[in-house]
This record gives sequence, C-alpha cells and structure tokens, in this order.
Amino acid sequence: MEMRRILLVDDDDDLRSLWALVLQRRGGFEVSMAGGGEEGLEIARKDRPDVIILDLHMPGMDGRALRKALDAHPATRDIPIILATASSPEDVAGVDCLAVIQKPIEPQQLVGRVQDILATTAARRPEGGAPVLTRAPERKRILLVEDDRNFRDVLQAVARSLGLEVYAVPSLRGARHFCERERFDLLVIDGLLPDGTGIDFISWVRERDDAVPILYVSGVFRDDETIQGLRCDKRVNQTLTKPVGAEALAMEIRMLLDVSLAPDDGLEAEMNERRRSFALRLLGQLDEVGLRVLDARNHPRDAEKLEEAERAAHMLKGGSGSYGFLGVCRAMSSIEELLRLLQGRLVAGSDPREDEVLWGALGLALSQTRQIEEYRRVAGAPPLDA
Repeated sequence: MEMRRILLVDDDDDLRSLWALVLQRRGGFEVSMAGGGEEGLEIARKDRPDVIILDLHMPGMDGRALRKALDAHPATRDIPIILATASSPEDVAGVDCLAVIQKPIEPQQLVGRVQDILATTAARRPEGGAPVLTRAPERKRILLVEDDRNFRDVLQAVARSLGLEVYAVPSLRGARHFCERERFDLLVIDGLLPDGTGIDFISWVRERDDAVPILYVSGVFRDDETIQGLRCDKRVNQTLTKPVGAEALAMEIRMLLDVSLAPDDGLEAEMNERRRSFALRLLGQLDEVGLRVLDARNHPRDAEKLEEAERAAHMLKGGSGSYGFLGVCRAMSSIEELLRLLQGRLVAGSDPREDEVLWGALGLALSQTRQIEEYRRVAGAPPLDA
C-alpha cells in the first residue's frame, strides 16, 4: 500500500517537528514541511500531497491566502485542507476547509483527524484528475461543551488514553457551530455555560439528532427526580456529578462508546523527551516574549512593535499548549489578548492613563509566567524557593 503524504504548513518550528513525529510514528504517513505559505504552495504544486495541515496566521502568505492560491490551480484545488489554528470557530468560518482543529491539539486528535479526512478522500488519485471520493468509518469523536478549563484538561487526558478525538468549546455558540459542520459520537455537556444552560443545548441537539449519546456533567443535581427527568424527557444517556475524577469519566465514556485503551507504541517515551527539550528552551522563549513586550512598551505608538510582541506570545502559546505546559499556554493567551487590546486602542485613540493599566497587567503576567513550576520540573531546574 502506498504511503499517504502529508504537507505541514506552519511557521512554528517546534510544532512542525512535533506534528511530523506523531504523524510518522503513529499514523505511518510520509510528511513534508513548509515554514510559510509561499513554500507550502511550491511543495503542494510539485508533490500534490494527500492532505495539507495549514496554520491560519503566518507572516507573508497566511493560511487564507494560501487556500485561495491552491484554489486557483487545477492541480491543487481538490487537496483536502485541515486548518489548525488557535482562532475561535467564528474567525475561521469563511475559510474553505474540510476540518478545523483548535490549537493546542493532542497528538491522537491530530492523527485521528487526518485519518478521517483520508478515509473519505481519494483512495487513489487518477493521473491529472480530481480525487475519487470513497467513504469509510470515521474515528470516534467527542464534543465537550465546558467552560471549566481544568475539567477540559482532564477529559483531554482521558480521551488520549482511549484513543479518542476531542473538540472542546466553552460556549453554546461554539458548540452549535461545530454540530452544524461535524458529526460526533458523543456529546459531553456541562450544566451551566456563559451563554446559556446545558439543557438549552440538549434540547437544540435533540431537535436535530435523536441518536447521538449525551453525557451530562454538572455540580447542580438536586435530586433523583431531576436526573430521571433528564434521561426521560431530554433523552440524556448518562449523568455525572462534579467533581468527577478521570477514572470515573473514563469508565462512563468507555461504556457509552464501547472503546478500550489505546496501545502504547513507544511514542510516549519520545514525546516525553521532546517535551523535556522544549521545557529547556522555554526560559529563553519567555525572555524573547519579554523583550518584544519591552520594545513595544518603549515605543507605545508603534503598531508594528505591538504586532511583533503579540506574534511572539501567539507562537509560544501554541508550542507550550501542544507540549502540555498549560499554565504557560494560558499566560501567553492572556498576554496576547492584552496586546490586542492595546493595538485596538492605538487605532481608536486612547487615554494614556488607561493604557498604563494594561501595560502594568502585561508586566505582571510576564513576571508570573516565570514563576510557573510545571516546565521547570520537566526541565530539571531547581524550584524557585529552593
């Protein structure tokens, strides 16, 4: 059987290296890489890969521009695109692609999504022609509707142990967006969300899909009658009361989806070594973000320097999240958002005294990031209080 070819287009060197490892070792794919849109377009035209994994935000030719360039050429317009981005579902709604994966992503999720795309696309590609479409069973996927970051982290770990793919969204709006575009094998739904209740979403789902299993997780179950009403009236398959541990969650998911533990193929040891290597580089990358922020602070009316600082934070957010350093990932997300606020205020005109508050928050976020112990432990550095 011919080895399937993947093209990774992303300007983050660490992420490209990590994804290539996972796709080669766990997926058995042949992987080529490009650090930007122009290079990606050249490789796509020459090699015609089976699927392209594409970052949305890149300097020069970004993901949107590359998608348009691929569409303009008969040899590349039918190549399936998986968009990998940290942007919200609403931000990527206008980009023509067959799938969207939110960064940071779990290795099993990445491999599973690529396998899904290839299962529904061209088992063979005629010379000079478009792909011949076939259909095959997809890997089992979970939609998690939950605004508690800690619970999302637990479920991601459980899904990884079961070989499942997880889409996590913190709002009903994002959940509806994905349900309108994707098919899921299980919905895990929180009881209370920022823009409504889990019951609201379940009612919406049941009007469209009477069969998909639903696991309802909440800290507010008042009595057995309420639970029975959920199961009878809303056709909820199972309920769990928070706090819930990983073992209980895994047991319920395994019963609902009839899955077993994923085999260990030796990838975990190499992933751990790569994670340690990334941790060793984290302090230097944090210094780089700090220097970019300081440069922007010294030139507060320079939009380009603000964009450079935001870009550095965005890059480190993606890398740290993919390697499991979630504290750093969350901190970089906050820094990125503060820098975007400053950019918006620069365009609209702002009160310098109010800007000082944002700059103060940036400085505090950066200092706190260096206190995060998770990457220091992995790197073998002594504790800060030692």
